[in-house]
Parts: sequence; C-alpha cells; structure tokens
Amino acid sequence: MTRWPLSRLSTPGRACARIMLTCLLLAAAAVAKADIPELALTAAESQSLGNSLVHVVDSSASLNASDIAGGRVQPDWQPARGEIPNLGLVRDPVWFAAWLESPRDLQRLLVVSYPPLDHLDIFLWHQGQLKQHFATGDRLPFDSRPIEHRDFVFPLQFTAGERYLLLLRVETSGSVQLPASLWEPSRYVEETQHGLLLQALFIGIMLALAAYHLLLFFAVRDVAYLWYVLFLGTFLMAQVSLRGLGLQYLWPANPGFNHQAIPLFFSVGFAVSCIFTDRFLDAKRYSPGWSRALRALAGVGAVIALFGLVLPYSMILFAILVGSTVGSVLIFVSSCHLWVRGSTLAPIFVLAWSLFLAGNILFNLSKVGLLPSNTLTEYLPQVGTVLQMLLLSFALAYRINLERAQREQAQQRNLAMQREANEVLESRVAERTEALESAYDQLKALSQLDSLTQLKNRAHFDEMLAKEWQRHTRESTSLALLLIDVDHFKRINDTRGHLCGDECLRVIAALCQEQVQRSSDLLCRYGGEELVVLLPGTDARGALAVAEGIRAAIAGANFQWQGKPVPLTASIGVAACVPNPGLAADALLRQADEALYAAKGAGRNCTMVYNAAP
Repeated sequence: MTRWPLSRLSTPGRACARIMLTCLLLAAAAVAKADIPELALTAAESQSLGNSLVHVVDSSASLNASDIAGGRVQPDWQPARGEIPNLGLVRDPVWFAAWLESPRDLQRLLVVSYPPLDHLDIFLWHQGQLKQHFATGDRLPFDSRPIEHRDFVFPLQFTAGERYLLLLRVETSGSVQLPASLWEPSRYVEETQHGLLLQALFIGIMLALAAYHLLLFFAVRDVAYLWYVLFLGTFLMAQVSLRGLGLQYLWPANPGFNHQAIPLFFSVGFAVSCIFTDRFLDAKRYSPGWSRALRALAGVGAVIALFGLVLPYSMILFAILVGSTVGSVLIFVSSCHLWVRGSTLAPIFVLAWSLFLAGNILFNLSKVGLLPSNTLTEYLPQVGTVLQMLLLSFALAYRINLERAQREQAQQRNLAMQREANEVLESRVAERTEALESAYDQLKALSQLDSLTQLKNRAHFDEMLAKEWQRHTRESTSLALLLIDVDHFKRINDTRGHLCGDECLRVIAALCQEQVQRSSDLLCRYGGEELVVLLPGTDARGALAVAEGIRAAIAGANFQWQGKPVPLTASIGVAACVPNPGLAADALLRQADEALYAAKGAGRNCTMVYNAAP
C-alpha cells in the first residue's frame, strides 16, 4: 500500500487534509458518545444510574479506561436491563459507562450498594483527562476504600457546565450487579444510618433468638435447640458477609477469608438447616425415608463447604445457588409430607419455611440474572428469615409446652398406674398384715396361754395387773386380787402321779372359771399349783364372796382318779386396795400372798383377807 505523507501535499492540500481528518475524528467521537447515555445531574438528593448505564463484557481483558475515554476503541456497548444492571455470573471484566453533565458545582457520592464485588475500579474523565480514579473491592483490604463503609462509596467532584465520562470496571467471580447511584453527601449519611439501623435490628433479633434458644438448650438438653442456634448463627454470618459488615467490622484486614465467607456460611447454614428440619420435625419417627434424604442433603451442604476452600468461587457459588434452591424446595416438600404423616409441628414449619423459601428463591434467581435485582429481591431473604425464625421460635416454645403436656400426661398415667399398684400393694399388704396380725395374735395368745389348764399364764397376768393398776390409780377405784393354792398338791403328785396332779389342776381351773363370771375379771395360772384372779372395780367384801364361791366349789367337787375319789381343797388369800401413785402393783400381790400364807396357817381349805396391821 502506498503511503502519502502530509509533507508531500501542498499547503492548501495539507490544510484540507487536516480539516477532513479532524471531521472524521469528531464524527467518530460523536458516534462513540452517542452510544453512551448522558445523565444530567440535578439538585435531587439521589439519582439512580441504572437506566443511564451501558455495559460491555471485556472477554479478552484488553480494554482500558484511557482507550475508551480517548475514543481509540469503540466497545459494543449494551443497554442496561432494569434499574439495577444484573448480568448474573460473568467471570470476565465488565465495563460500565455514562456521560454526566453538571449544571452547577456539585459534590456527589457515587454509591455501589453491592459489597461482594471482587474488584471495582472507578474512572472520572473530563476532556480527555483523568480527574479521579479509585480501585477497591472485597478482595482488597477494607482500608483501600476512600470512605469506610460496608458499600462502595466514592466522593466525586463536578464543575458547573462541564461534561464527565464515568467509567466503572467490575471484575468478580460472583454475580455481576451494579446498583449504582449518586447521592448528596449529607443526605446519604442520613440514609445510610437508616439502613444501618435496619441491619442492626436484623442482627439484634437474630442474636437475641440465638441466645434465648441457647439457654433453652442448656435448660432442656434438647439437641433440636442447638441445631436451631447453629442455623441462626450460620445464616446471620452469611448475611453479615453478604452485606459487607464482616469485612468492615470483623475481618477488615483479611480479604482472603472474606472471599470464602459467603459460600462457607451459606453452605454450612444449608447443611445445618437440613439437620435442624430432621430433628425438629422428628422425621425419623414419621418418615424414615425423608429423614435419610434430609441427612443426605446436609451431607451435600458439608461437601460444598469443603470444596469451597479449593475450587473457584464462581463454581462454588453456582453450586450453592442451585443446591440451596433445590434443597430448600425439597425441605418444603418433606415438611408437607411430614405434615400429612401427622407431625404436630409440621404446619408451623411449612408456613415458616414458605417465607424463607420465597425470599431465597427470588434472591438466588436474581444472582444468576434470571430476575432483576431490586430492593425486594435483596432484602426479602432477611425479612423472610426474621419471620421464619420468629415462627420457628414460636414452634419451639409450642414444642416445649407440648412436651410438657405429654410429660404431664405421662406422669398422670404413671401416677394412676402407681396409685393402682399402690392400692393393689396396700390391699395385699393389708391382707398380709391382717394375716400376720392374726398369726401374731394367735402366737401371742398361745404364748400367754397355759397349755395345761388353757388359762392365761403369769406373763399375761403381770401385763394386765400393771395396766389395771394404772387405770385404777387414775380412777381411784378399788382393785382386788385372789391368790389360790391347791392344798396338799405335792402329796397328790407323789401318791397318785403327775398325771393325776395335772388333771386336778384342769378340774380346779374349770371350777374357778365357772365362778369368775364377769368379762373384766381375769383368771390365770400363776405357777405350779397356784391360780390368781384379778377383780377390777371390786373391794375386799366382793372379793371375799368370789373367793368363798371358788373355795366351796373346789371342796365340793367329786373328783376321781382311776375309780378312786381324790379329795380337793384350796386355800385362798384375798387382798384389795385403792391404788395410788406411790404404791407399786406388786404390793397387791404381796398382800394376797400374805393372806394366802395366813390361810395355810389356819389349817387350809379356808379364805383369808389381808388386813394391814394397825
């Protein structure tokens, strides 16, 4: 190709060539400028740049700001889609451009309200000169930002009557979104305080719910509450990372971790939510198949979290968006199935999860570019999460009441069974006690019974004497005692034999029993051939009458042994007194014994009454 340098042209020719070249350059510049929309700055508090931006994907990563601003390249600009440009998952650099014309001297803040952008470069050109340039992003330390804020905020200066070319270069491994706007500085400070207040309110609600249910876990030791706390915590950290608060307040000097935080917390949160659903709805009890499916989904979330540490961010983000969307739908389906199978808490869970599901599906679809990004899709997950957590908190409280009611019912059943068992046991114990008491009474009666005469023995007499003595002491009434001794009993034993002596005692006991007729009177064998009669409420005269009746009955008995008559007589000692606290019961017995001794001395077969010496 032959070249024609301008120096070889004549002077008029060179002038004409310069004019033509200038016109061509101006025309080319005009064409380039025509492709980029122009926005007139106003005195409004804020202006959205979304509809005034065009963009181009730099597939070869060869574009630079100076070439674009100088018109040396003509990118194939594409118009923005919606108020917030959203290209979805694009790994190549994306350039955005807009012409800005200022009618007066202005200070504005350029705000890009999407913190998860890896690299963001801002160029402000004026008449081919670069006036301002900022380079930041969430892959850079937080102090790389010109203004410390969770969003990207850049101060811009505009001169009256001038036109400026605004270029923005975005390169990120996540979703390419550019919610850009221009703000009057003082008004933006007020507005950002409102936004920060809402975020603080969201964080406060989540932390309060987490702390409350953590205390419940320590109180009731139910693992479902711990999984709920972990679900709250991981989702809260995911939102904190997504909203830029993590890089601003928690790890400002660690952008590497910040890059991994969003996929890490979202994937772990998804895994925890699956385990929580399984435990909360008691899926293993109502549907073992869905229980295994939920645990498998939790395993998928854990695997994504592990691979997120080594695989590219865009790949992991896509896996999280798809996996969490599909998994959330499966959790919803499983909870509906468990509702049908009779899970008590499933209806509340379905309602709560519906709110969470709607918000997150819209959010995920906006991140892949299938839905436009706007305030609804950005903040609906947080609103849905708060409502979901409040409903789940109510469900957990209802679960406590339900479990308490079930425990109370179980306790009532146990108490009823225990009462029934106690009644049966008490009945058996009563029967056994009655049998034992009867046996004891029989044994006691046998132990207090003289086997030969079938009269009460001396042990029983001693016991009754002590009781009657105390009673008569309280009542100040007379108590009498008869001491009976069979005359010549030893001679009967020696001459007739002990069998005869035993029969004599039985006959005499029967004769005495006939004479002692009152139920309160007590006839006992005192020992050997001696019998004793205790007569409550009887004075000496009455006792003497009873004694004489006994003596006469014995003396008149026609007793024979082996066909031969055996004469029987008895000597009786009588004593009676009104007991007093200073006198022992055996005093009455000694008095009767002295009277008996006197009867023996008087020739036997007689009755003597104790008479105290004057």
